[in-house]
Amino acid sequence: MNEVERLVRQKLFAEGVKQLASTFDICMWPASKCSKSAIRAHSVQNSRVLDLIHHKGHVVMPRLRTSFSEGPTLQFVEVGRNKATTFTGLCSAHDQQMFAPIESRPIDAANAQHLFLVAYRAVLKEAHASMKSGIDTQTNYLRGADNGLIPRDEPSAPGLQAVEQMMASYLVHQIKERYDNAFLTQQWSCLNHFLLYLEAPPGVAVSSFFTTDLWSEETDAPAMVSLNVLPYRGKTLAVLSCLTEHSKQVETSFDRLLSSRGALQLYELSKLILRKCENIVLSPMLYDAFSHRQKETIAMYFERNIAGQSFDAEDPQIFLFAPVDPPSSAH
Repeated sequence: MNEVERLVRQKLFAEGVKQLASTFDICMWPASKCSKSAIRAHSVQNSRVLDLIHHKGHVVMPRLRTSFSEGPTLQFVEVGRNKATTFTGLCSAHDQQMFAPIESRPIDAANAQHLFLVAYRAVLKEAHASMKSGIDTQTNYLRGADNGLIPRDEPSAPGLQAVEQMMASYLVHQIKERYDNAFLTQQWSCLNHFLLYLEAPPGVAVSSFFTTDLWSEETDAPAMVSLNVLPYRGKTLAVLSCLTEHSKQVETSFDRLLSSRGALQLYELSKLILRKCENIVLSPMLYDAFSHRQKETIAMYFERNIAGQSFDAEDPQIFLFAPVDPPSSAH
C-alpha cells in the first residue's frame, strides 16, 4: 500500500466511523406514514426496568470502539440510563401510544398483550438497526468505489457485504410486517412465548431479536425469535417470543436453555445473550462484583460472536447473573 492509498483509506475509515455514529430518524408507526421527528425511544424500559438496575443514573453496556491502526475492540462501559438502549425509530406520540399498556402498569407475564408488546419493541429496534446498517454498509461501499479502492463492475467483499446486509434487513422487515398487522388487529395470540422464571435478583436486562439459525418451511424464511430479560417481581424473567410457526425451530435451537434449570439455565442464558444479543444492560453494582477474569472472559466471548460470527466455548466464567469467583477476588 503506497502513501496516497494509505491516506485515502484512513480518510474513508474516518468517514465510515462518522457514518456509523450518525442517527437514522424514522417513525415506524404501522398504521400510517408518520412524518414527525423520531425521539430516542427506549427499547428497554427506562422507568420500570432501568430504574431497578441503574446505579447513580448509569448502567453498564457493551461498546465497540474502532481504531484505524488497531481495529475494533470491545469494552463494557458505564452509560447514562437516559441514553442506554435507545433508538430513533418512533416519534414521541406513537411511542407512548404503542406501549402505554406496559408503561402505565407493571408487566404481567400472564397478559398476552403485554408479552406481545415486549417482543414487538425488540422487533422494532432490530428493524431500525438493520435498516441503518444497510444504509451505512451501502454508503461506505459507494465511497470506496468512488475513490477507486473497490471495483464497481465485479464482485468484491465490500459489495457482497452490502448485498448481504440488505437481504438481512429485508428478512427482518418481513417479520416486522407480521407484527405490525397483529398490532393493528390486536391479534396477540399470533406469538408463542417461552417463559423462564429465574432465581436471580434484578441486575440484567436484554431486548433483542435474532435468527434461530434454522429454516422454517411454513414461512419459507429463517425462523426468528426475540429475547427479553427483565426484572420481575423481585427476581428476573426471561421471555423467548416467536411467531407460532417458528415455535419448533425455537424449541430445537434452544433446547439446552429451555430444558435446564437453576444455575445451569442461567449459564446457558448468559451464553445465548452474549452470543446473539447486542442490546445488553447490566447493573453497575453487579458488574463491579465480577472478578477481572470473569469480565475478560465475558468480553472475549461477546467479541468473538460480533457480526454473525459463530464461536462457542464451555467456561463457567461466561456468566452474567452473579460473580463466579469469591467476592475477595473481585475488582
